[in-house]
Amino acid sequence: MAEINWIRDVDDPRCIGKSLAEAKYYRTHKSHAYSQGMQEFMDTAIPCEIDGTVWRVHPNVNLYLDSTDRCNCDCHFCIAKVNFGRHVVAGADEYVAAITRAAKTLASTHPSIQLTGGEPTLNTERFIRICEAIRESGLRVPVLNTNGVNVKRMISTINTTFQHLNISLHHYNEADSRSLGFLPADLRDLGDMSTANIRVQCNMIGDYIDTYGEVMQMIAYAYHHIGARSIAFAQLTPLPIGDYYQNAVIQYVAEHPVDVDSILRHIEDDHRFVFEKYRGGVACYYEIYKFQAYDEPMTVCFKYSDNSYLSWIDDQAEYCPDFVLHTDATLCGSWNRNKKRIWRS
Repeated sequence: MAEINWIRDVDDPRCIGKSLAEAKYYRTHKSHAYSQGMQEFMDTAIPCEIDGTVWRVHPNVNLYLDSTDRCNCDCHFCIAKVNFGRHVVAGADEYVAAITRAAKTLASTHPSIQLTGGEPTLNTERFIRICEAIRESGLRVPVLNTNGVNVKRMISTINTTFQHLNISLHHYNEADSRSLGFLPADLRDLGDMSTANIRVQCNMIGDYIDTYGEVMQMIAYAYHHIGARSIAFAQLTPLPIGDYYQNAVIQYVAEHPVDVDSILRHIEDDHRFVFEKYRGGVACYYEIYKFQAYDEPMTVCFKYSDNSYLSWIDDQAEYCPDFVLHTDATLCGSWNRNKKRIWRS
């Protein structure tokens, strides 16, 4: 993406609001949502001096701990399959020390913190030590991103560390999950065990979760089987060719599109859904609804994204939408370990 022409043809240049009519406009003009979300970031980014260099940082920046490349799953669409050697993983001592250092280095930016991977819970000792470092860091809104494989076994550590628990789950049927390269975990009644806010993260994939009916099955499964009260349905994000994503993942995403707009038109006609808000951000746009058919309301999010915009912002030297502590304990202002390097442990 060599150039983006920022489009400002609505009254509020920010892509945010509570009007369904405006949401439908952005849904139809997604490039407007992405570009306006990006423009808002660039307009509001805060200059911060970090290790002697001035960066322009997202006002609600995240620090992601990309703690391991290991995973018990091998999802065909996984965008963690990259070309810059995530298999180089720092030892536990080095990585924990890097978390402490990153928390101090980035203190002026007030980041929230997310632990991700790979699957962060596979190495029990490493996971526990990272959780201790997260608690000691004092960083806000701690989040665990996991496929759930060891969540029940590690629930006491999770409950004392994380405010939010993001569970990746891409089908309610085990056989379909396995055909995606995803190994479903035992998540029954997790909501009764966890003090964290459980949020199911489901990718919409052609031939799998790709219709209104399939979406409704996933909502029911997340609510009744897992005990979640929030679910996010994400379009597989288009991935730019020639960046750091593996070609097989780029091809899989291109071959499994979903007509999300059609699903949302059905949602609009279903009186059990109440529209709450829409929002555009850096390379993404989402709409949020409340599903009110159950004893407790279910928050349902639909997300579109386009990682070409992330690639574009990666080429804008001083801008940091996120911080990432990579598997080798390199701290960057990018998901590309070779760009915007702040320090290497």
